Amino acid sequence: MQLMHKRIQKRIDERKQERTCRETFRLMAEACHRIALLDMETGISRLVRSDTGETEFSGPEEEGIGRGIRYDSWLGRTSRELVHPDFREEFTTRLSTEKLREKFCQGQKRQSLIYRSRCRVGGEYRWLQAEYIVRSGGGEVIYYISDISDRLADMENNRRELEEGLKRARQENSIKMQFMEHLCQEVRIPAGAVTGMNRLAVRSMERGDREGARYYHAVVDRLAEYMKRLTSDVVDTAAVERDGMALSGDIFSVQEVQEECHAYSRSLVRDQELSLVWNGQISGSYRGDRERIKLAFFGIIENAVRYNRMGGDIRVTSEQRTGSGSSDDFMIRVTDSGRGMTEEQKKKLFMPFARSRRDGTGIGLSVAKYVMDAMGGSIEVVSEYGAGTAVTMKFPLARAGEEAVFS
Repeated sequence: MQLMHKRIQKRIDERKQERTCRETFRLMAEACHRIALLDMETGISRLVRSDTGETEFSGPEEEGIGRGIRYDSWLGRTSRELVHPDFREEFTTRLSTEKLREKFCQGQKRQSLIYRSRCRVGGEYRWLQAEYIVRSGGGEVIYYISDISDRLADMENNRRELEEGLKRARQENSIKMQFMEHLCQEVRIPAGAVTGMNRLAVRSMERGDREGARYYHAVVDRLAEYMKRLTSDVVDTAAVERDGMALSGDIFSVQEVQEECHAYSRSLVRDQELSLVWNGQISGSYRGDRERIKLAFFGIIENAVRYNRMGGDIRVTSEQRTGSGSSDDFMIRVTDSGRGMTEEQKKKLFMPFARSRRDGTGIGLSVAKYVMDAMGGSIEVVSEYGAGTAVTMKFPLARAGEEAVFS
């Protein structure tokens, strides 16, 4: 019974293998230029399929074999006429009947060789593949030749795309990790200062020094405002990267927005040895997102203050021009006399979380660019290392019922 069970199992396995071979041959027939059979005992090849109409496998009919051609003769001819000289020796050696028999006796059921064509096609060499597979029983081998140039090209393109994607992912991950490390430092320093200022304020109160206490409380307010702006920038940038930037269409006064931006600028330079000059006046009611406009301006003016030099100056220029249709065009330029930027720093200028300087979070300009892009405007940066930076925002706003008043 056990012997019978083994025989049955062997028969089942052979049938499965035969079905697998038949399916393999069918798929090969759909994809290959030439398919033939090689009888390992006689060395005779018979053509099964050729889409070129070739009859090179036809030959004198031999006893018990049928029409065919000596395989080694065909191999030599093929190597001379179709195979590039650099691959001929390997082609004839590895694919000879003797070598195939040796490999198949060692249990290797499949042999494959990729080689280059002898002649150029369309100005370039083609890559071909010759593959040999043992049929069930081991006495016969099916072999085919196919053109795999396009497949190799696709694989190479896919490999390059994967490598580039992996490289970008690693760079982005590294940039974000560096940003998070720097952000923690940016928050930790003012947080520690808040604790110290509060203690000094308490001591001043205990001594009855109300003026000193108010001073320390004012410093705490500025530090808290700085941390609030810092975290708001991070949240805004992350939200824009995830969901895009949505703008509101409320009616507002551009003059009020200018006054708020002016007041914020004065608060930034109050404790700095910097001069601030405003040129130009804008006015009128328009439809748009006033908070986003302020957000873009705040990021630019903060950079102008942060990266300025001691005793430097900041100039803000605003212009208002009649646009086409029912909208007007606005221009805001912030120029500082600070450090300026190198060419390498300019390349990272609008990359979120990629700081172009040693200090700061590096997201002020990226937020401003998000806002300008969403409004259909533009942002331009002109900077010379050691000579300062000029940032110009241009954007349109739709008039809200009445014409703009110019000054």
